[in-house]
Amino acid sequence: MSQNPYAAPNSEVASHTDSEGMSEFSRFSAWGVFGLSLITLGIYPIYWLYTRANIINQHHENKISMVWLNLLVISFIIAFFGGFLGQSAAVATLLLATNIVYMVSYLASLFKVRNRLQDMMNERFGAKYSVGPVLTFFFSAIYLQYKINQCIDDANQGAE
Repeated sequence: MSQNPYAAPNSEVASHTDSEGMSEFSRFSAWGVFGLSLITLGIYPIYWLYTRANIINQHHENKISMVWLNLLVISFIIAFFGGFLGQSAAVATLLLATNIVYMVSYLASLFKVRNRLQDMMNERFGAKYSVGPVLTFFFSAIYLQYKINQCIDDANQGAE
């Protein structure tokens, strides 16, 4: 019998599941992260960390505690708006303590995201990519987005 030219083609459909979760990250320019960090006066890196930590928590067995991220957001808000308060010794002490809490929670969250990203990259690509701690410290979300983009580009080239 002849095949119907108007029928849908027969094929085996195999769904590709990415157990490592790297496909969940969207490709966004590292320059875009830099620009948005400047335009939003430092709010975007916190948003970036929060959203990427949520994606990582969906796909990594070692979850990032949301306590650090919530502490980061709260301390940033207090430090940001606390600058508009009057200049007294009590306010200055409160702002100093808040800034210390902010920096500790930011670095803790940043390196937790970095470590989980390194694990996910190693599971997916082997030891091909290394997420450096020094570059993470100095360039934070910009560098991590750059490394995510490298993985996305490599996965897209492998798919072609």
